[in-house]
Amino acid sequence: MMTMMMTQFGMKPKSTDEEFFQDALDEFPADSGARLLFAEWLAERGDERAPGARWLAQESAQPQDYRGSRTWDWNDELHFSELVGAIPHEMFESLKGGRLSLSSGYREYSDRRSAEEAFCQIFEPIEKN
Repeated sequence: MMTMMMTQFGMKPKSTDEEFFQDALDEFPADSGARLLFAEWLAERGDERAPGARWLAQESAQPQDYRGSRTWDWNDELHFSELVGAIPHEMFESLKGGRLSLSSGYREYSDRRSAEEAFCQIFEPIEKN
């Protein structure tokens, strides 16, 4: 279905439908509409990342792109509430992977995808049919 829609709008399908969404989010990381469509697509497939992706879309949240250090960071809102990538402290504390800063106020990831994957892992898995 997704491939048919992409072809209809003159878009070249990627190797997978997920690559289509990921490439769109790489190009426009602040696009909550694309993120919500991705979340719905994940949910249709029973993918455990769907609740996290939906939360990111609904909150217009994304990791902060630190171009100077070439990292994508989640910020603990207790320390950096006004920055892009600030998430509730309880969520921040549950993040895995990446590198925790010396101040413990942010966690660095090598790219947007790995930062968002880590975020999505903190949500309870959805039940599969």
